[in-house]
Amino acid sequence: MAGCASISAAGREFGSAAESAHRLGFVTAAPVEQASLQRDPDAPRSIGFTDAVRGYFEGSVVFSGRASRREYWWVALFVALVQISPLVIVITGISLRGSWAAPALALVVLGLGVSVLLSLLMLLPSLSLTWRRLHDANIPGYYALVGVIPVVGTIVLSALALLPSRPGGARFDTRSDAAQI
Repeated sequence: MAGCASISAAGREFGSAAESAHRLGFVTAAPVEQASLQRDPDAPRSIGFTDAVRGYFEGSVVFSGRASRREYWWVALFVALVQISPLVIVITGISLRGSWAAPALALVVLGLGVSVLLSLLMLLPSLSLTWRRLHDANIPGYYALVGVIPVVGTIVLSALALLPSRPGGARFDTRSDAAQI
């Protein structure tokens, strides 16, 4: 009997199944016993790593609309991982400089060249994603140009990207974006 009392106390503490489902972004169409859970269209959509990277390249020149924090930070992880490989090549070249002077220099130049090429290829998609992330936080997208300021710009943009989504950010949606939400 003591076990039943603790279970019912836990049930009161955590709320009903309907409350839990609502907190997770679901709405119940019927009473809990017969409930068919449907996704609440107003709840934030969860996005995974592959979806975020796919959207990053597909929306590379789209500056309208919004991007969630999750989408932004998954792409930031992807960009960091992509930039690690040229860095490894450069570090390898630098560590070989004493004994293998010519190949070491070639590795450094190759690594730096690949890094610059990747940075240029990801410049416009990254600017677009940052622009849309700022829109989601209800900040005008042109604040993304703060990133041009060395060091301080990166810190400021990172802080702005951490801001939560705000309903006022819907003003940056186009009519077709608003119809899809």
